[in-house]
Amino acid sequence: MKNYVSLLLLLTANTLFAQNNAILPAKTATTTTLIAPAGTTAQAIGAKCGTIVVSVDSSIRVAPKFTYLSVDFSNITGCTQIEILSGNNIFWVFDKAGKQVVIKEKFLKSVKAAMGENIVNMVVKIPFKLKTDKTPYTIHYKWESKDKRKSIDLLTTK
Repeated sequence: MKNYVSLLLLLTANTLFAQNNAILPAKTATTTTLIAPAGTTAQAIGAKCGTIVVSVDSSIRVAPKFTYLSVDFSNITGCTQIEILSGNNIFWVFDKAGKQVVIKEKFLKSVKAAMGENIVNMVVKIPFKLKTDKTPYTIHYKWESKDKRKSIDLLTTK
């Protein structure tokens, strides 16, 4: 029964985002669904995250014309700071029609860890629209370790 409920939840989430062609990968035996704010779906393989805070930030000075999606991952366990820093960060932005929007602005990332502990905090800032644009976009962010054994996947609409 538990597997049936998990499958039903996964199918519901996939159906919700299928129109945007930004479906999170299918769950595997080691996939953990992360607790994320309403309207956001997140999962991880080989890592866990205490809290995720998703907000919109238009005060960044790097590209004053763009609005950024700010994602704060707190208390990441299962990964070291070096793994997070050496991993790949990929993001995709989709419009209402599900077409991918090419963004050439800077992606920003801050990674911090406590000495002697394998608890990492990471903040990513993803450019996704002009400040004057009021239409919602779907943002898919993925961090993947260098050896591709660990990953964090996030999907949200803002």
